[in-house]
Amino acid sequence: MNLDDSLRDNRFDDTAQLAQGLKFALRRGKNWEAMGPEPKEALELIATEIAKILTEVGDEAQQWNNIAFFARIRGKALEGSLEKTIAQTAQARVINSPIRVPVTHEAS
Repeated sequence: MNLDDSLRDNRFDDTAQLAQGLKFALRRGKNWEAMGPEPKEALELIATEIAKILTEVGDEAQQWNNIAFFARIRGKALEGSLEKTIAQTAQARVINSPIRVPVTHEAS
C-alpha cells in the first residue's frame, strides 16, 4: 500500500489515532516521568510502528525492522550507561580505598 492509498482509505487517520492511544498508555506508566527523553522517544517511535502494522500502512517488514532498530539503539545506550556507571564506581572505590600504595623516592 502506498501513501496515496493510505490517505484515501483514511488509514493515516486510523494509524494516528491508534498511535496516540498507545502513546497515551505509555505516558501512564509509573516510570514515564522519571525517564529521560531518549527512552521516551524510542518507546513512542516503537508505538508508531506498531500502529502502522495494525492499520496496514506501509511495508510491514520495514516496520518490524524499525522496531528492532529503535530497541537496539536504546539497548546500546543502556549498555554504554551501565559500562560508564561500572567504571565510575570502580574508580570511586580505588580513590576512596583505605589501602595506600607507598611512594618511593629514588636517590639522585
